[in-house]
Amino acid sequence: MKFAYRFRGAVLLAAALVFCSWPVAAAPVSAAWTTSENATAAVLPGAENATLLRSRSEAMAACFRDAVSAEALGLLPAPLGAERAALLAAWLAPRSGQYVQSYSELATVPTGDFTVLTLDVRVDRAALRRVLQNLGAYYTAAVSRPFSLSLQGEAAVHAEDLARLEAISGLYPAVVDVPQLTLNVTGKVWTGSLVTAAGTASAAGTLDEVWLDLWGRHFARPENQAGVLDSLVLRVEGWFAPDGVRDFDQELRAFEGVESAVLDRVLLTPTGTATVWRVRTPNPASLRTRMEAYIPGRGLTYTLEAPAQAAPGAALPSGQ
Repeated sequence: MKFAYRFRGAVLLAAALVFCSWPVAAAPVSAAWTTSENATAAVLPGAENATLLRSRSEAMAACFRDAVSAEALGLLPAPLGAERAALLAAWLAPRSGQYVQSYSELATVPTGDFTVLTLDVRVDRAALRRVLQNLGAYYTAAVSRPFSLSLQGEAAVHAEDLARLEAISGLYPAVVDVPQLTLNVTGKVWTGSLVTAAGTASAAGTLDEVWLDLWGRHFARPENQAGVLDSLVLRVEGWFAPDGVRDFDQELRAFEGVESAVLDRVLLTPTGTATVWRVRTPNPASLRTRMEAYIPGRGLTYTLEAPAQAAPGAALPSGQ
């Protein structure tokens, strides 16, 4: 017997009856499963029109899917609309296992006809961020972007699959000079080329592989990240030991929302040693908050500014 229920306010997750708290790095995620043919989801909070899970392994897979999709939405610089969020979750669902770093079981609790499994799931945020960037979704979360599309061979037959990828990536076909995407398919082999102001890129493989390859290379260029990632100069002054600089450099790179951090120079000042990093982040306010939490009690001071506003010593080219 097949049961169908839908979660109120949740993204579309195939074959899942899940109610969870959305994780940041690792957080509890729960799924209920049953072996009873007479079970009904009415006894569970917030569950409507989802397929009942029939085994512990299905419940565990549902937890992984939910943790990964929630983490992906949390990594984006801006919230997605409900429909686009659902499409992204559905695209990630069969791939969710590759983004789960580890998990631990918190509880298995019988609840009437159901057993509620609660896991603490840790997601590989760096890998998940990379795939969001390669899709383009990371850079188009707030505003979709146009591109020119040309379909050759049998590619037009796959219009529905292409439309789904376009929606997830935040890209829409239009009459524009660049970027120009050309796709062709023969059997199961796709080929594509993307013409941009920087040149032409080509790729071959499955549709998803070609799409991720071409748009990943496009969005890897800083000019195509403009308006999403802010470039800042972080100057920290007051160091008296190189170990402190090294430890902070590692911690800075791990700060939530820091896309990249490059130690640009070390300067001698009357109050000790100053270090300057070039930082790229979609959320400068978050970085400032992390710095405010890091600085107290360490005898350090810092400034965080746009390159044009940075102190002259911080803005000198490397080696000067």
